[in-house]
Amino acid sequence: MTKINKVYAAVAMVFMAVWIMPPVIQRLRHLCPIRPNGVSEARATSQFARRYNVDCRVCHAAFPRLTSFGEKFKMNGYQMPGSAGGDETSTKVSDRLFIPKLDDIFGLRISVTPFAWAKSGLTENGKKTDSSSIGRGNWLQLFTAGPIYKNVSIFIETEMANDTLHNNWLYLGFHNLAGPEGYLNARVGNLPAMDWHTVSGRLRANPPLKYAITSDFKSAAGATGNEDQLGIGSANAGGEVYGYAGPVVYSAFVQDGKQQTKSGVDKNQDKNFGGTLGFRMPDGSFEGSQVSLWGMRAVDTKNTATTQIRNILQTFSPGVTVRYKDFDFQSAYLYAEDDNWALSATPIKVVTRGVGA
Repeated sequence: MTKINKVYAAVAMVFMAVWIMPPVIQRLRHLCPIRPNGVSEARATSQFARRYNVDCRVCHAAFPRLTSFGEKFKMNGYQMPGSAGGDETSTKVSDRLFIPKLDDIFGLRISVTPFAWAKSGLTENGKKTDSSSIGRGNWLQLFTAGPIYKNVSIFIETEMANDTLHNNWLYLGFHNLAGPEGYLNARVGNLPAMDWHTVSGRLRANPPLKYAITSDFKSAAGATGNEDQLGIGSANAGGEVYGYAGPVVYSAFVQDGKQQTKSGVDKNQDKNFGGTLGFRMPDGSFEGSQVSLWGMRAVDTKNTATTQIRNILQTFSPGVTVRYKDFDFQSAYLYAEDDNWALSATPIKVVTRGVGA
């Protein structure tokens, strides 16, 4: 391709992007939700806004960061705080059966790269040249989420990417099981272990930034052939109890390990366990501010069918969230210790430290 042709192509691509993007952005913003840094990745579930006839900003600050109210809404099984219902907008069939509107439990999220340019991204006749793409679809996610009965909720994230289809988060919640609202709740399914800590790796305060120290950290990262490797901030099969009792936030969980597939059940005899303990401001100008400590003990293995090799991962993470009026800051420190980081016959101990803020 000659230089003149490259210039024409670049001008045409820029023109198309400028012409196409404004109506697309406007339409997506109208559908709610959209992250403020663009249309490539929205992380809220618009069915909640439709169901309760509220603006997305009631529960979200900068997407996907939750407000203090949004966190209470999530803890309460996607029911309004102060409400143990979940059937306010549903059709009553009997005293024990309420059917919600379909668009009150379904939502869509799409990731599209409208335009991409890579410097020296293509080799043409042995020479490096620039490459570009237009309208690249990355994935489509279907959210099935919300209360399906009083104090019973579901959250399912089904992702379609190219020729694959799988569930990321898939759990069933039981809420307000004992005591005042929020004191005792339970979830079972593919669920994240860090949801109630100050930094979960998912619902972050700075949308363009990714907390790799939590969202990307994995057990026995130096090994191959891992049977039960997990990301500490990912959804893994297990069960959890959690609650908010006055200023105290707590959780305790047991998990199998990595997400299980149709190939079978957990490959080793070990379970992973841990929890969160924190203190949270219930009201006032600092409402939603929190200090908490999260920890996990996880086991990864190799060659279980012959001679099993084990790695024990122990992690601890103190964190803080400071909210004051419109100011919102969150940070956490992670200490992680693998006693056999490479799952080798001669154990290699590795300590990892990091900060997410």
